[in-house]
Amino acid sequence: MSASAYSCYIMWIVVLCSVEALEGEDLDRLHFCPEDDCCAPFCRCPSFQPPGELPVESTPQFVLLTVNGPVLNTRRYQQLFVQNFTNPNGAPIHGTFFVPLDTPETENDMVCDIYKHGHEIAVYLDAQVNTKTVNRKGDNMTFRSEFQQQQNLFEYHSGILHESIAGIRISDAHVDRRTIYDMAHDLFEYDSSYLSTWYDRLNASKPLWPFTMDYTPGGATGSHPGLWQVPIATLLLNNSRESMTPVQIYHTLTTGFLQHYKHNRAPFVMSIDSQWLNDSDELSLVLALFLTTLEKLNNVWCVSIHQMLQWMQSPISTSELMQYQPWEEDAKQSCI
Repeated sequence: MSASAYSCYIMWIVVLCSVEALEGEDLDRLHFCPEDDCCAPFCRCPSFQPPGELPVESTPQFVLLTVNGPVLNTRRYQQLFVQNFTNPNGAPIHGTFFVPLDTPETENDMVCDIYKHGHEIAVYLDAQVNTKTVNRKGDNMTFRSEFQQQQNLFEYHSGILHESIAGIRISDAHVDRRTIYDMAHDLFEYDSSYLSTWYDRLNASKPLWPFTMDYTPGGATGSHPGLWQVPIATLLLNNSRESMTPVQIYHTLTTGFLQHYKHNRAPFVMSIDSQWLNDSDELSLVLALFLTTLEKLNNVWCVSIHQMLQWMQSPISTSELMQYQPWEEDAKQSCI
């Protein structure tokens, strides 16, 4: 594979290029969240500190592998998520799959198979495809009905109960997010669309923890009580997006991970294009090598976004995670 092709792939791995970064006036709004009025487990202000007043050394490091796009082939998913890699308690690692609802490429039986292995299925809203939904103005009840219909499609085609679809990711920065969140905030548990590039301007050494949008730093999106925002890590090598070799990609991933691990243990959210998993044997090996490195650390857990948020609402130390009951229940998922 050419160097330019590797550059394209690494941008899909570590940056969901079209999602939105929080900048400008949004940074000032970070300070307007009253912590006395925003209390766990249903509200959390934007913060660089672990939840529950946990000391950093007792806080588990979560790595969130998220895959965007049609489910095309489960072979690589099986290799990465089921067959080879485990968490410190011996259970297989888990991820979150953001699946578009109206793409014929998706194999519905494969979506069910992934779900039955304990992974999370969430909604991927591709603004380039769903232009009618994400850009038009309209009554919020109409939008809400459309989202409910999309959740029901998962249940109809893949046998996944609609109430199990907890998350959403939007692929384009130039959409009417306020309208989308107005209709979605009580249908979904979280959104994971924003890049976290902006945290370098706030605190160069510490990434941001997930927060609820009760007092959102995104001024244009309004207030959406209880809707979690899970920022995506943005990784740049020496502030450059030049072409990378597989070795450079590996070092970029480990450097980004260590920025989280050595500082405040904020979840390390990786955004991976599903086409990438299917098209590149070499880059799949890079990701496998990265996971092998993580597996050597007994306080690093690869879980779904929903599992991480379960923990954030009732945080416990690393030593207590070995038999965390909510996660054991997730391993028993089945399709109807």
